[in-house]
This record gives sequence, C-alpha cells and structure tokens, in this order.
Amino acid sequence: MKKIGPNQRIYNQDIQEMSKKQKQLRLNFSCCKDVNEYKTMKKERNKFLHDIKHRRKQNKGQEFNDKVSLVDQIEDDSKLYKSVKVL
Repeated sequence: MKKIGPNQRIYNQDIQEMSKKQKQLRLNFSCCKDVNEYKTMKKERNKFLHDIKHRRKQNKGQEFNDKVSLVDQIEDDSKLYKSVKVL
C-alpha cells in the first residue's frame, strides 16, 4: 500500500480492479428502472465491496506481521527500541 494523498491509497492490482467494477455497478444500478435487475446488481456490488474489505484487512495484517518479524530478528537493544517505535 502506498499513500498518495490524505484519503487516497494505492493497493494491489486485484483490489483496484474490483474497485473499478463496483463503481461501474453503482453507476449502472443508480440508473436502473427494473427492480429485479437493480437487486441483482446491488447484491453483486455488495459482494465486491465485501471482498475488497476482506483483502485490505488481510494485506494490513500481513504488513504488520512482516514488521513484527523484522523486530524479532533484531538483537541490539537500541535498534530494537527504534523498530518498536515504528510499529
């Protein structure tokens, strides 16, 4: 993940693609007049949103685990203090 602004972040390619698809679905079902089609598009969009949230949570946990494993490898006390401060 890379921050590019206060509320904008760049995630991996899968999350970006799912985000584009859910945005397109939102635009489509906002213009839809058929109730059944609206419901199916909304369910599909909600599935994409759920998957995006789940993957972002996994990525965040993986990043934290990577940082913790780096802290575990440090033996010098002063370096350990600095690395724990980063966490």
